[in-house]
Amino acid sequence: MSQIYLKLDDPANTDALIASLNKLLPGTRSLSMQDLLTQISVENIPGLSTFINVMVGIAIVIAFAVVCLSMYMAVLAADARDRHSEIAWALPADMCSS
Repeated sequence: MSQIYLKLDDPANTDALIASLNKLLPGTRSLSMQDLLTQISVENIPGLSTFINVMVGIAIVIAFAVVCLSMYMAVLAADARDRHSEIAWALPADMCSS
């Protein structure tokens, strides 16, 4: 087995249990859950903080581009509708005058 989790009656007995386990099993390494969780934190994994910052930056750039493009397309579509309606009104007036 690679890992065994033990639940204690009182968390204050953690250090005493780890000491007794290290005495009984000298070739193994015993850690409390608090020590195990501190080894898996963001600061202890090299490059993870930089990776997260890069991913957030890319997400911000893509979100900004989507917002800008959607506003541009909304203005472009409104402008095309206005031009179409101007052309539609202009054609009958030109046809009637000739």
